[in-house]
Amino acid sequence: HNFNPSTQDYLNYYGFDEVLAVPSSYKLCMVAEGLCDVYPKFGETMEWDIAAGDAILRAAGGGVYTTKGNIMLYGKDTLVNPHFIAASSKWLKNNKLS
Repeated sequence: HNFNPSTQDYLNYYGFDEVLAVPSSYKLCMVAEGLCDVYPKFGETMEWDIAAGDAILRAAGGGVYTTKGNIMLYGKDTLVNPHFIAASSKWLKNNKLS
């Protein structure tokens, strides 16, 4: 959903070759489980779309980060999330977020 040129550019830069079309919360759980390495989102999401999945991912050692490399925050003045990169702990050890 909302696959766009920015997402394609990011995937090309890191050499990813498989894209799955599933809801955001499910993608975050897949990253936490180690089934996926990274989930870049360069489109609109709301806090409620990813907060629970982010909690699961953080418990697994990964996290959801803004494109500037800051951990995603919740309870903001606006419920719209900035673009983000969700990454597994394994992927974070070997790659930069931006």
